[in-house]
Amino acid sequence: MPINLKETAAQLNKMLQDRGAENPNILADNLMDGMGEMFFDFSLNGYPYQLHVEVDTIQEGEYTVTFYNSNIMRLQRDIVAQDDHGFALAILKHLQDAGDFRFTRKVLNKANDKKYQDGTHLCVVSPVPKDISQKLTFGEGADDAHITVLYLGDVPKEQLGTVLKTIGMIFRGQKPIQAKLDDKVTYFEPTEQSDNKRVAKIEVIVPDLEPLHKKLWDTLEQQGVEVAHSFDEFKPHLTLAYIEPNTEYTSTIPTGPAASWPITTVELWGLDQHVEFNFTGPATMLANRVAARFMKGL
Repeated sequence: MPINLKETAAQLNKMLQDRGAENPNILADNLMDGMGEMFFDFSLNGYPYQLHVEVDTIQEGEYTVTFYNSNIMRLQRDIVAQDDHGFALAILKHLQDAGDFRFTRKVLNKANDKKYQDGTHLCVVSPVPKDISQKLTFGEGADDAHITVLYLGDVPKEQLGTVLKTIGMIFRGQKPIQAKLDDKVTYFEPTEQSDNKRVAKIEVIVPDLEPLHKKLWDTLEQQGVEVAHSFDEFKPHLTLAYIEPNTEYTSTIPTGPAASWPITTVELWGLDQHVEFNFTGPATMLANRVAARFMKGL
């Protein structure tokens, strides 16, 4: 019978504790279509360790396991195991090589950097494709055109791992979500927060994104992450320009098929690099991008 990754995770938690690890926390997705993943988060000798482990089934009892971290980036091993306990022991055997048990000192050093202290102003967004954004005229250019999925605000550095894991587990495997620009421009009237400018915006019609917005918000708060998002109603939009009070946005906006696109990724903004989470790609795509964009160079 297939390996139960959640049971494997429970056994690995105990094995790590028995070997002196502090606060081991292993999250797991069970095998689906022969693939699954685990996230390791624990401390050893005062240092925190985080790894992402992917599992691919070769055939019953044989698995390819890929470990990712910031230093080695990728370590792949074939494992033969007939039950959850044997699989957990095999994972543990390779864990030290995969973890390197040195790389997170770099994470700690980086965490002392201002960019990684409280006040990172994290935000989960869905970037707008350039073939759409280039048809609009933005006050500050089209490169950063995006839909805000959830504004997190100031997140303590020790919770960044939880945030990354939660985003990945919620959005991985989602089907593409269709988005469409509304056909009219609306406005936020001038406030101190907008430097007394009128904010021109266009609504984005994307009803299938709202349940994920709510699930991400609820899941993060259940795990102790305080979310700063303050709007009761989810109204996705694109900010087009900051204009003078009592003036209008006069540029044209695309309509019809030219105003529609499939959403297939979200990104976490607010760190020194954007971290991308792909909905539809295989698990290795997610791991490579998270490892390469967030952890490489820490």
